[in-house]
Amino acid sequence: MPVVSSNTLSDYVSQTRDYLNDPLGNFWTDQQIQKYVQLARRYVAMEGGTTLAFLDYATYGIPLPLRQETIPYPTVSIRGAVRQIMAVEDVGIIWGGISQPLRYMPWASYLSKRVINPTLFGSIPIWWTTVQEEQMIYIYPTSAISNTGLELRVRFWPLDLGPSGSDQDIVQPFQDLVPVVAAIVAAENQSEESKMKRLSLLYQTWYTNLVGRQSRWISRYL
Repeated sequence: MPVVSSNTLSDYVSQTRDYLNDPLGNFWTDQQIQKYVQLARRYVAMEGGTTLAFLDYATYGIPLPLRQETIPYPTVSIRGAVRQIMAVEDVGIIWGGISQPLRYMPWASYLSKRVINPTLFGSIPIWWTTVQEEQMIYIYPTSAISNTGLELRVRFWPLDLGPSGSDQDIVQPFQDLVPVVAAIVAAENQSEESKMKRLSLLYQTWYTNLVGRQSRWISRYL
């Protein structure tokens, strides 16, 4: 199987300039393009362009406190850098030495259960939900024992890409979308409406082919 190389910051800048028809930097400086690339990587991450990371209890030791309903997002170090969790995708518990998955519950359903029985505890947790803005995981029912923990599958916000090294946070083929988004942001800041629409249509086509659904944010440009 061929190895797919990752883009460097210089690669992204060059590709973004190609989309802007500005190869010599007559309209945008390298510093501007680099800033748009970093922002674009965060947009693409929100569209699902980052890898899933498994935070197992043996390695990260995320506790499940006795009879406690809320657990803050853990702070973890990956590849020598402290990472901020962007989204929690799955939650499991270690119960009796065995990893067991919890069932995801939408926030509104979770609140309904809490209204019906606000003090339920003393049994095995079954459901989980999360509030991204609060950086909290909610567990229901609360745990009856304290010597247990959580295992999570999460997505991290990408670290800013430095002048050396390749992009290890945005996965292929999502890396192909980064310079398109960077070019859209650059065109928007220069009020280049025709470029914005052309690039937005290109992005929407690529993204729909990639994941089979429409982009959550690009529609405002179309």
